Amino acid sequence: MYRLENSTKNTVRLMLENEEIGTGKILTKNGKMYVEIVELKR
Repeated sequence: MYRLENSTKNTVRLMLENEEIGTGKILTKNGKMYVEIVELKR
């Protein structure tokens, strides 16, 4: 399960448990919210 934390504009940090796993962009389409993954960390 992903949570949005410390969001600035349309950029979010992707968190898995308590570890940051990457960054993404918030997109909306037809009233639904999606996150496009921009970068994943190893």
